[in-house]
Amino acid sequence: MPPEASAAPSDPLAIRLPKIALAALATVPDYNIDPLLLAGLRKKLSQTIAAESRLHGTLGDQQRETAGLRAEVKRLQAEADRGHQSAIEARRRFQLAVSSNYMSGDGLSPALNAMFSPASHSPEDVMYSADVIGQYATDQGALARAALRQMHRATAAAQAEQDVAVAAARRLRSTQRRHLAAQQAAALVRQQIKARIIAVRQDLAAKQAAQRVTSGTSIEIWQSYLATLGSYGVHPPLAAQLRDPNHLPRGLQAVLDASGVKQAGVAALPTAHGNVLVLPREVIVAIGFAYGQLGKPYVWAATGPNSFDCSGLMLAAFRSAGITSMPRTAAEQYAWTPRITPGQEMPGDLVFFQGDDGTATRPGHVALVVDPVRHLMIQAPQTGDVVKISDYSQWGGLIGFGRVTTAA
Repeated sequence: MPPEASAAPSDPLAIRLPKIALAALATVPDYNIDPLLLAGLRKKLSQTIAAESRLHGTLGDQQRETAGLRAEVKRLQAEADRGHQSAIEARRRFQLAVSSNYMSGDGLSPALNAMFSPASHSPEDVMYSADVIGQYATDQGALARAALRQMHRATAAAQAEQDVAVAAARRLRSTQRRHLAAQQAAALVRQQIKARIIAVRQDLAAKQAAQRVTSGTSIEIWQSYLATLGSYGVHPPLAAQLRDPNHLPRGLQAVLDASGVKQAGVAALPTAHGNVLVLPREVIVAIGFAYGQLGKPYVWAATGPNSFDCSGLMLAAFRSAGITSMPRTAAEQYAWTPRITPGQEMPGDLVFFQGDDGTATRPGHVALVVDPVRHLMIQAPQTGDVVKISDYSQWGGLIGFGRVTTAA
């Protein structure tokens, strides 16, 4: 039978554990979806969606340009066809004009036939006929030249229209090539988006799984610790009873640090299986309270009950345990608590960090140590995050530790 297990109920070591220590752990929410990770995921998604939207906009512009060029090519081709027909018609008129000078079926033109016809008896008639022939030749030559000029103009116009149509067709093909390239680029971006989403989701799932394991392990270890105290019938003493390591409640002994010095604020219960750490009642209640806040959002200057900042969580946790003298800010809490040598920290100690707005002498961030063996703390980290369990050895800017239950 462990020491003091059969003691009278009035004995401090035989009273059952406070219900709050276990009740808080029974309602720990599933907080493992980290808002910061989700915010990062949403940011990456919005960036890739914006990139894809820009590509689709470019595709739309090129599609409209392609359609316009296609219509322009069709119009210019029609004009070129009409010009070609005009050139053919001009050539036909030229041929008609020239053919009027061709010989008739008997080998003479109609004018010469008239001049040499039997009706021509006098030199005057012959001379008159010669004048007619000259005028006729002049008129027919002028018509032929005019028809030739018209044919040349029509041919040139048709060629110009054809050149414009060919140039438009080249622009159309170039636009179609750009359109195809843009489609291929869009397909590549979509593949990249899909791959990025998959990678982010996998990363998120891995971090959630790791967080879940860490949190679950931490909670299980804390529950096991409480169960161990209960199995030995230990009711944790008040902090005031553990402040002097030379005068501890009956059955408890001092905890020695690495140099053999007795630590204030904690004690040990000797058992057949080794010493069991005994924490002050206030620490057990404060840690139980902190576990109960897991998953609640960080809000600057908040002290609960629905949100917290870093020092606000510490303040609320120890106030729930009856410690009302704790100051408000991380810097004030650092100055208020006695320093604990790194490596000698215990559950319930505060761990201080320089933070974004602090210094080595005035820290800007504070958290609650819950498992010094695994360097675990409960903290309210920053805007956009939640109350969570983290490894304080992995956080930069660690300044030191302080013990609340031995503060003046």
